[in-house]
Amino acid sequence: MDREFRRLEHDAREQAALSADGRTKAALLEIAEEYRLRADYLEAQKRSPAD
Repeated sequence: MDREFRRLEHDAREQAALSADGRTKAALLEIAEEYRLRADYLEAQKRSPAD
């Protein structure tokens, strides 16, 4: 699932780079950041030992 979030993050950043509208670009970058945070969280869960 974390790889899926990474892919979605990449896609959102790519779309933001292609967008000419500033508000759309900002919204896409915000979405990309959310995907990055979710992927980071899931990766950290995998690395930490289960309680």
